[in-house]
Amino acid sequence: MLIKGFQKLSMIDYPENVASVIFLFGCNFNCGFCHNPELRNAEKAEEVKTYTEKEVLDHLEQNLGFIDGVVFSGGEPTLSPDLPEFIKKVYDLGLKIKIDTNGTNPEMLQELLSRNMLDCVSMDFKASFENYENIVRAKVDLDKIKKSIDIIKKVPHYEFRITLAPGITKDDILKISEYLKSVRANKLFVLQQFRPNKCNDKELERLEKTSDSILEDFSQIAKPFFEKVLIRKE
Repeated sequence: MLIKGFQKLSMIDYPENVASVIFLFGCNFNCGFCHNPELRNAEKAEEVKTYTEKEVLDHLEQNLGFIDGVVFSGGEPTLSPDLPEFIKKVYDLGLKIKIDTNGTNPEMLQELLSRNMLDCVSMDFKASFENYENIVRAKVDLDKIKKSIDIIKKVPHYEFRITLAPGITKDDILKISEYLKSVRANKLFVLQQFRPNKCNDKELERLEKTSDSILEDFSQIAKPFFEKVLIRKE
């Protein structure tokens, strides 16, 4: 497992919890709006500090009682085959576990759930199924995405979220909302503001961030389908 980022304190990545965030190298998507391109590009990753498991665990242990949980992000953390073993070490410290995922590895999510090592999951819904590959710029097994959704809705706390990046339309929001309601995975939907800074696709850095009016308009489309809809801005 290659740890390429460690945020020791976050008040926003794990809602209602004080958390540390671990960023793992590797991703199977190539989203233009990604803010962590160094976590999927091996050449760029060489320029980024690598953290050892020991130094991460030592920090967590030293801050027990202050930190509530740990967020595993990336990149795509579920691509790391030794993720369960490391999560167990964190879980044994008495800390909650949250996973940020793109939903392409339901087998890993199922293993973590079966071992009772998932307290919260945030899945990034990239677009409607018809538009997925256009947005992520990669081949996508939509059956795996759907399997992940079925697993995630069994986790005690979960959210599905989408960044309103260029190319995302009202029709995307409507189709996603309809699908998640149809499979009863509709507790919480979060619309995230696109921010044109440090994008994987440098052309997107010339654009404006998602306006408040668009965020509100898109949220109104989703609200009839979910128990709760949130807007998340910088």
